[in-house]
Amino acid sequence: MSRGDFVAKGQVIGYSGQTGDVTNPQLHFEIRSNTTLINPRSYLALTTASN
Repeated sequence: MSRGDFVAKGQVIGYSGQTGDVTNPQLHFEIRSNTTLINPRSYLALTTASN
């Protein structure tokens, strides 16, 4: 993904992984409008991905 890209419902945006000193797989992503950080909760489904 690159700055300015749009994503479609169901599109893979990343994979979780475990590197460094973390003890569990993690994924970090942000939603921004210009430079303003947006809370992603309203964009995310309430269900968990199956894969």
